[in-house]
Amino acid sequence: NNLLLQLLYVINSADQSREMATETEHKINVETAEKAIDLIIKKLHKFGELNSREWPCLSKSVPAEVVKGGSLGHGTTVPGNFDVDLILLSRGITPEMFLDPKKPGHAEEILRELNIYLNREFASYQEQTTTHHSVQFSIDVRGIKVEIDLLIGPYWKDTHAFFTYLNRLKLQHEHDWRKFRTLFSPSAAKWQTEYMSRKPDRVKQLVKRVKKWVKSVYSSDALGDGKPTSYLMEILIIEACERYCKRYGRDMERLDVIEIDDFDNFARDVQKELQHIIGNHRELRLVLKNPWYQMGGNGCYTSPDFEQGKPYILDPSNPYNNLYRSGLKPFQARNDYCHQGVGQDKWDVLAANIRRLDLTKSLWDE
Repeated sequence: NNLLLQLLYVINSADQSREMATETEHKINVETAEKAIDLIIKKLHKFGELNSREWPCLSKSVPAEVVKGGSLGHGTTVPGNFDVDLILLSRGITPEMFLDPKKPGHAEEILRELNIYLNREFASYQEQTTTHHSVQFSIDVRGIKVEIDLLIGPYWKDTHAFFTYLNRLKLQHEHDWRKFRTLFSPSAAKWQTEYMSRKPDRVKQLVKRVKKWVKSVYSSDALGDGKPTSYLMEILIIEACERYCKRYGRDMERLDVIEIDDFDNFARDVQKELQHIIGNHRELRLVLKNPWYQMGGNGCYTSPDFEQGKPYILDPSNPYNNLYRSGLKPFQARNDYCHQGVGQDKWDVLAANIRRLDLTKSLWDE
């Protein structure tokens, strides 16, 4: 018996040591990513000093705001490699630069200059790819490779101005507005970050666990297999927590201060709610509580997908982004594939996978 107890003690000690090592490594990775962000933001704020002849686009794209988005900005990073999302918002970047790719000074020209500029400023700069609104690259910080997704977008001072523009865009492009629906999602990143920052730590802890589960189920290159985005899973966990709180008469915004006897039981209850939501995805008509959609009183900010009687998950920061369509990869803005069955097939796969989710597993469990 004594020998067995000693063996169990050794095993538990080894497990605790591995957890501490993994947690320490994760902390170092986060600190390194934060250092990379600081270095890049300093370079971006020098746009106003650039020669306009050498840099005709960047010299006019002085940041009004640089947003730290994604997992770092939302406070939901998980162990392992993670991308750093930065969003450059500028008054010098106009919506027309994205709407008309043939117009001089359009978004692709800004990104081309941005790529050259960053390559000049960072000796370790390595370009990975360029999309219609971002440059993806890596730099070395303290001997660690940090991968960064730098997006650009127009600057709107508040959600009222942003939503009003989106509504006007829909009216101007009545028959083909869908192809523009996510063009300005980077501009909404600051409201996504603000929305997530208000959520209790207990909710974020479950977000981290479900994101780690996604990484374990979907490989990093499984973009064509309906891999859910991190943001979609954040929104679904929040809705699951809301339903849990409604069931037990609790206020979700106070989850960090109310007494919960057993976190594992809380995690299991939220897990059941999440599995029910995804399992019944065809019935989803989801609008989460937020401080912004109240502004529209007359309904002018209502997502057009509401009118079709189809499943929707309204992005709390962008009423023209239906996460039921854009939340599973790959997303094609010009294609109604989620309403033609293909996207729902991908949701069916997610519904089957989510049955194996265990939210009681900590971030450091293998």
